[in-house]
Amino acid sequence: MSVGERTTRSGRPGAGGTAPSVRLALALLGFAVLVVLIFAAPKAPGLLRLEASSADLRTALLSHRITREHPGIAIVAISDETLAPFAVKSPIDRAFLASLIATIDSAQPKAIGLDVYFVRRTEDGKDRALQSAMKSAKATVVLAALDERGRTTPEQRAYQDEFIASTGRRAGHIQLQFDRDAVIRNVAEAAPHTRFPDSLSLLLARASVPETPPLHGKIAWLQQVGRGGLLPRPLNWNGKTPFTWIAAQDVLDPKREDARERLKGKIVLVGADFAYADRHRTPLTIWNGEEAAGVSVHAQMVAQMVDRREIAELTPNTARLVALALGVLGGMLGWRYFRRRFDFLSWTMATVALTAIDAIVFSNLRVIVPFMMFMLAWFAGVTTGHNVRHLYEWRRLRYGPAAGLFPAQGSSPAGDDPGDIQ
Repeated sequence: MSVGERTTRSGRPGAGGTAPSVRLALALLGFAVLVVLIFAAPKAPGLLRLEASSADLRTALLSHRITREHPGIAIVAISDETLAPFAVKSPIDRAFLASLIATIDSAQPKAIGLDVYFVRRTEDGKDRALQSAMKSAKATVVLAALDERGRTTPEQRAYQDEFIASTGRRAGHIQLQFDRDAVIRNVAEAAPHTRFPDSLSLLLARASVPETPPLHGKIAWLQQVGRGGLLPRPLNWNGKTPFTWIAAQDVLDPKREDARERLKGKIVLVGADFAYADRHRTPLTIWNGEEAAGVSVHAQMVAQMVDRREIAELTPNTARLVALALGVLGGMLGWRYFRRRFDFLSWTMATVALTAIDAIVFSNLRVIVPFMMFMLAWFAGVTTGHNVRHLYEWRRLRYGPAAGLFPAQGSSPAGDDPGDIQ
C-alpha cells in the first residue's frame, strides 16, 4: 500500500494522505459544479463571459480568411481628414454627401449603402441636393435609419420618415447588438412592430442576391491574410480588413480615376471612420487590438450574406447532453485511474486535447462549442470520480473488504481486529 492510502485506527490518514472529509468535500464540489453546468450554465452571466472570451480568441485565430480583397464589397470612408475643410462635422455637410453619391454612382457600382442617418434639417438647398442625388442615382441606393430603439424624439423620427420618403429609396435599420461586455458578436434582430423590419446590410445584400434570407445569430467574421509568410494560410494570424477601403476625398479627387475604378460593380458602403466615434469592439479586437468602425461591421454582415457563410452554435439541450456525457466519462476515468496523481501534466494534456477538438470542430464545421462549459464539466467529473473512489477504498480498509463505500449500521472498524493496518 502507498503512503497516501495508509490510515490509522482513528480513521485519520497516515503520513502523506488526504483526510476523508476533504475527499468528500471535493467529491460533492465536483458533483455540484457538474449539476450547475448542466442546468444553470446557459443562464449564468459570469460563465457566459468566460465562454465569450474563449470563443473570441478562437474566432480571431480561426475565422474565415481570404488572400485578396473581397471582390464584391468596398467601403468609402469619411474621416476627420475628409471633413477638415468644413467648419461643422456633424451633421455631415449634405452638399458634400450629394457630390459623393453622384461621383460613386458614376463609377457604376452595384449598390450604394449610406451608413449615415438623417434626423434633422440643415440648409434647405443642401438637403434637396442630397435627396435629388439619391433619387436620380442609377445604382440601388439604401439609406440608414434609426428604428424605435434609437434615442430620437418624435420630431426627429417624423423628419427621418419625411427625408427617406422624399428620396424614393428604401431604408434599413443600422442597429448593432452589443453583449454585456460591449463586444459585437451577433446580428441584431429587427425591433418588434418596427417601421424598418430589414437591416441596411440585408437590403444591400439583396441588391446582389435578391433571394437573400435575413441573417441571424453569430457574425461570421472575415479577414484578409497575406499570401506569403512562414505559416500556411489557416495559421496566418495577421488578418486585416478584407474590403476595398478608399478615402472619400480620393473618390472625389478628379485625378484619382483609379480610386473610382475600384468601385465598379461592387456594393459600396459609405460611412464614418472617425478616431473616437462609432468604433466598436469585435471578436477580432482580442487579437489585433483594433476597434472596428460601424460601417466595417455592416460590411462584414453584407459579405456574410452574399458569400452564404454562417457560424452555428450548439443548442442549449445539445450542449447539456454533451456536458453530461463528458462529466460521466470523466467520472469513470477518475474512478478507474484514481491512483494517478493530479499533476500538471495530466491537466495540461486534457486541456490540450479539448482545445484541439474545439479548434477542429470550428475550423471544419464552423460550429461554436461551449469550450469553457465542456472543460469544467470534464474536470468536475474527473474530480468527483477520483475522490469518490478514494473514499470507497478508505471505507474498505477501515470497515473491511465487504463494507464498500457505505458500511452497514453497527459494523465495526477493521482496526478493532488484530489485522488492523498501522
